[in-house]
Amino acid sequence: MALRWTVGRALSAVSALAVAVSMGVADSVTTAAESLPETTPATRIATLSRYDRTVLQDTPAGYWASSVDVTGRGRNGTFTGTPGVAVMPNGDRAPRYDGVKQYLTIPDARDWSVTRTGALTVEAWLRPDTLQFPHGEGLGDGYVHWLGKGAPQNQEYVARMYSLHNPDNRPNRISGYAFNLSGGEGAGSYFQDVVRVGQWIHYALVINTRNVDPKNPTGYVKVYKNGRLRDQDALVDYAVVPGDGTAPLRVATRDLGSFFKGAVGKVAIYDRELTADRLLRHYRTMVE
Repeated sequence: MALRWTVGRALSAVSALAVAVSMGVADSVTTAAESLPETTPATRIATLSRYDRTVLQDTPAGYWASSVDVTGRGRNGTFTGTPGVAVMPNGDRAPRYDGVKQYLTIPDARDWSVTRTGALTVEAWLRPDTLQFPHGEGLGDGYVHWLGKGAPQNQEYVARMYSLHNPDNRPNRISGYAFNLSGGEGAGSYFQDVVRVGQWIHYALVINTRNVDPKNPTGYVKVYKNGRLRDQDALVDYAVVPGDGTAPLRVATRDLGSFFKGAVGKVAIYDRELTADRLLRHYRTMVE
């Protein structure tokens, strides 16, 4: 059974990393943790900002500013390729992916699946560097998966962004889906607003099978933008019953079928539904 860290213990682990930065040894610490052959701009991201502290107060099961799990649990990821660096609204750094072959892989863990507690929140910041993605998938290669956990017979959830021009006529729609392990059509929610190149967007996907009511007899999916709930849909509408698969969690792709061109930072997973108030607090902490 996964251990639930206290806020103090998580902060202590990250503080140790911050000390390493000040001593000039963070490169070696970070590189060892990520198992990368050399230090790259993206692997040198090691900070404990006000935003990081705010997220850690909500005890995420995993939290990645780059490829290191900032909670201190050691669930680090590995970069494929050498992502660049983008500057976030508060001055923190985030990996910037080329949309061709760069992505982050985080090994499978029960905490990344809805089934462990019956509820899951996936939170991240994304910044598209194009509105028309060169390596898409789906009808007419019309969208990319910029974060997700899934593989054949192991589909769980995905965060998706459509290109500006796509056969489904969903210009730059940003969505989130929950799936049956066997795949098929997912239960999803979305927002569809005008998007600008280089614009940072705070995103959260909630999948909850515990909170049920007559409209959501088996639970629901929610999507937030910038701390505000934008859409909610019932799992039963698509006969989706989330399972515990074995696929890794990936950032900038899901299963190598498409690749996101832009930056994705501050990825966090919570083993419960994070409240709207806390998500709004995270957003405001970054931009104010």
